[in-house]
Amino acid sequence: SDATCTEGGSGDAVVYCTVCKAELSRETTQVPALGHTEGEAVEENRVEADCVNEGSYDTVVYCTVCDAELSRETTTIAALGHTEGEAVEENRVEADCVNEGSYDTVVYCTVCDAELSRETTTIAALGHTEGEAVEENRVEADCVNEGSYDTVVYCTVCDAELSRVTTTIAALGHTEGEAVEENRVEATCTEKGSYDTVVYCTVCDAELSRVTTTIDALGHDYAAVVTDPTCTEAGFTTYTCSVCGDSYVADEVAALGHTEGEWVEDTTVRGQWNLPCSVCGEILKTEIRLVPADGIKLDQDNVEVFYVRKAPAFTLTETVSPEDLEKLEYDVIWTSSNEKVVTVDEDGNVTTHKLGCATITATLVDAEGNVIDTAECNVKVKYTWWQWLIWFFLIGCAWYFV
Repeated sequence: SDATCTEGGSGDAVVYCTVCKAELSRETTQVPALGHTEGEAVEENRVEADCVNEGSYDTVVYCTVCDAELSRETTTIAALGHTEGEAVEENRVEADCVNEGSYDTVVYCTVCDAELSRETTTIAALGHTEGEAVEENRVEADCVNEGSYDTVVYCTVCDAELSRVTTTIAALGHTEGEAVEENRVEATCTEKGSYDTVVYCTVCDAELSRVTTTIDALGHDYAAVVTDPTCTEAGFTTYTCSVCGDSYVADEVAALGHTEGEWVEDTTVRGQWNLPCSVCGEILKTEIRLVPADGIKLDQDNVEVFYVRKAPAFTLTETVSPEDLEKLEYDVIWTSSNEKVVTVDEDGNVTTHKLGCATITATLVDAEGNVIDTAECNVKVKYTWWQWLIWFFLIGCAWYFV
């Protein structure tokens, strides 16, 4: 290893076998340290002096090989001291009427602006200057209250109040106006009325006097209206006051009762007759009377039926119009166009007698027997297959024996 400025170095001399490279010998040689080599001195850490503070700087020598610091010497620089500038005025407060004023005379250093001296000068107070007297707070006197005003002197410079004198104004007293009427309440038929006569002050409107006058009640003025009795309501006389509207009823007359008129047919309900009152028209009695029928129809128009011996084969049912009435004045006559084939009884029961066709007619007649309407049903009587067998058998026997 090489020697440095502060540390020694060393080196080994070694012999190796040229064949196998084995180390045959080693000898170490020591090399002494070289020592520093001084460079030129340099200045460091310079701080300039000001008016009150010293300055300084360092003179330093370094090794030119390893840069180690070999020496350092610090040199002090003396403070420079202040440089006075021209005096200046500061903090001026002007004097007023009652307060002193003042100002400062100050000297600063022209280099560092440090304050070197300060002297305060006092300015004497100026005193007040009286202005002309003025009037304030005037309150005019009225009818019952005194008035007043202030005479005031102010300083023309600071407006301070220097003096104030209050003067009183005597009350004026009331001035009566003409009497007026108030609160008039008119008398009614049963209640008294009244009004007030009042005098007011023409200046302040205060009430100076009030006299109440009473008006006598008027009494009622009744007019009579007669209500005649009706069939159901009593008659009476109503007495009404033309002034206040008060009324009462007297002189009652009993109800007259109904008077029966003539029976009249109702035009809205068919078959109904009404007995009205001949005076008021109220319906007193109603009754349903017989109404002539005006039409008939059967429940069947065409019927095919098998021959049935003796017992009715079927029944026809008639419908007579109008259908909505309970009492109808009519009769129904049943007839057959061929009674050898079928017959019909008074209830519409149809009985078959033999093979063939016939027409059943229901005739609607009124109480006098006049025909109103008719309805028909066509009937065809047929044999069943076994009835045809019997018939052919009987015909065959008759032919055989003949």
